[in-house]
Amino acid sequence: MRSATAKVTSKGQITIPAEIRAALAVAPGDRVSFLLEDGRVRVTKSASYAERTAGIFKGRRPGPPPTIAKMKDDAQEAWVDDVLAELGD
Repeated sequence: MRSATAKVTSKGQITIPAEIRAALAVAPGDRVSFLLEDGRVRVTKSASYAERTAGIFKGRRPGPPPTIAKMKDDAQEAWVDDVLAELGD
């Protein structure tokens, strides 16, 4: 288990230590997620939109393409599933 410390600025900001950024493969512009559980914070690299929604149409029968509304609904459902999986539900 790796450990590092960072100082909180007056604006509530921190810099993620280099060794932690390297371990998470976090680069400038990437997003990270914070999960608070039992008084501890877990930091993870957030998946891109493409990674989160990859495969949502897998296994569908050939036919007319889905509507924009259907694609939005499927993407939102995939996002909710990801959040619930992270929370352990």
